[in-house]
This record gives sequence, C-alpha cells and structure tokens, in this order.
Amino acid sequence: MLAAPSHYLQATRISRRFSIRFAHSVSRRSWQLGSLQLQLHLTDDIVEKPPMGFCDVLINPANEAMVGTRLPYFPMQVEPPPELRNSRWCGMEAGSKMFYAQQVVDGRVHAVGGSELKEACLQLAEVSPGIRCPIGQAVMTPAVGGLSSFFSYIVHAVPPFYDSDDWEQSLESCWQASLELASSLGSVVASPLLGAGARGVPVHEASMVALKTIQSWARTNPRGWPGIVCI
Repeated sequence: MLAAPSHYLQATRISRRFSIRFAHSVSRRSWQLGSLQLQLHLTDDIVEKPPMGFCDVLINPANEAMVGTRLPYFPMQVEPPPELRNSRWCGMEAGSKMFYAQQVVDGRVHAVGGSELKEACLQLAEVSPGIRCPIGQAVMTPAVGGLSSFFSYIVHAVPPFYDSDDWEQSLESCWQASLELASSLGSVVASPLLGAGARGVPVHEASMVALKTIQSWARTNPRGWPGIVCI
C-alpha cells in the first residue's frame, strides 16, 4: 500500500478541522502555511465588517458577466432558466433554497459599491459575448464607492456551480487565480468560502478545496508571499 505524502496528510487533517470550524461557526482560528498565514473569521457581513476592519483586497464570488445579482431572488446551486436571466423576477417561489440579493456577497459588494462599481465592471473587456470573466478565473477592479472604506481592491472570482461535472477542478482554479491576483495587490486578503453560497457547494467540500488549494499555492509560490488570507 502506498503511503500518502506527509504534506497531503497534514492538509487533510487541517482541512477537516477547518471545515468543522466553519460548520460550527467558530469565531477565529489561524494556521501558518509557509510564509502565508490563513485565518478563519466569523462575520455576518464580510463586505462592511471585514476582518481587522480594513483589508487590502476582498475576493468577491461573482458571475461571469460581472453585473452583480440580476434577480431579486434566485435558486441555490443552479442557474436560473435562460429566459428569466434578464427579467426582474426569477419565476419561482422564494423559499429555503433561494437567496435574496442582499444575502450573497456579490449582492452586498454591488450594493455598497453602487454605480461606480457597476461602471468599473462594465469597463472590463468581454472575453466572449456577455462574459467578462469565465468560471474558474478572476479579474480586478478598484474598491470604489462605499467599498473604499474597507478595501483597496476587489478581486472578482467566478466559482463553479456544484452540479457541474468539473466543479472541484474549477473551484481550485478559482482560488489559484484569485490568490495570484490578490497577492500582487496587497498583503491582507479577505474572502468568503468560495462556492459555498449560491453556487451550492457544501461547506465541508468547499472548505476542503479551499485549504488544499491555499496550502498548495503557498508551498509552490516562488515569491514566498508573506500575506494573510482571512476567510
């Protein structure tokens, strides 16, 4: 029987504790991953109550069009039907598996950033019709409007939907792209647990992917970024 590498076993043990603490809403815990420090925080609003009061960068789980939440409420885990994406109503009853715009980080980011953030996002070039950032990738805008009181930059990252075939690989790519961009902009980065909101990834699985990817990125990053990632 082949033994798992020691760094993998360590990542697995830490990620189990990490996901348990997410599930039980522990207020704070930190891990040193090489030169990078990973901190776990509990806040009811990462946008206007970020860790330490101000962070250089916020990673915002966005959509491909970079237009914020386009519906007053929308289903968890799956995309709204195409014919409803540009409507004002999602066409389904609101319930326990629905989110309102102010319940998701992207909705809060665009509400606080206001028209200035909308304009900044619209200035991002489309890589294909209606797409400014594909799933698994990340782009940056300055923190404008009310966001400037809490952050210097916003990194908009697009997580996958949990029902997609390659969700885990895409979520890893999302974290990697976000960290590469965020680490070039500052030393303190705040992020929600990517994928675990409207995209429907279970908290345990999302936290496993987050820690595995952050630890791998910290180990292989040639710059040895001495930053803090707050989740």
